[in-house]
Amino acid sequence: MPKRQREEAPSSSDADMGSETADVHIPEQPPYRPPSEAQSMLVRVTRGCSWNRCTFCGMYKSLTFEARPVEEIEKDLIGLRRFYPQARSIFLADSDSLTHPDLLAVVRSIKQTFPETDRITSYSRLTTLRKLDPGHLRALREAGLTRIHAGLESGSMKVLARVRKGLR
Repeated sequence: MPKRQREEAPSSSDADMGSETADVHIPEQPPYRPPSEAQSMLVRVTRGCSWNRCTFCGMYKSLTFEARPVEEIEKDLIGLRRFYPQARSIFLADSDSLTHPDLLAVVRSIKQTFPETDRITSYSRLTTLRKLDPGHLRALREAGLTRIHAGLESGSMKVLARVRKGLR
């Protein structure tokens, strides 16, 4: 199966919109919403999965992993503000947003655009967390990242090796 390079939301020109909303930016949305984030606004920070080798997950197999440019994300935030006048909880998608090289700028932009937000959450691989400097994690927390979900599918190294989780 060929890999798609990007998965994008339809542009305003793709939709049959009245002249009043024709210039509205349609934010790019991820293909998946975690159940625990059912009430959260989604901000697509990365596309795909940085690991993408786990045998139990087929979620992003057709996508090539990439970090979205901050400028694209900021444009999405402006568009999302129109759809979410009160975003109390925000989830950073797709998987492993902590690999984004400018995540601190992204989190700051989110808090600037949505100052009422109480919670900003991201998934992360354990290997990504292990590589991050504690000072960087502290800066992300101070900027507004309040929760990180880490994949703990098993405590058995044998099982983790079998499902190709990539841990040692």
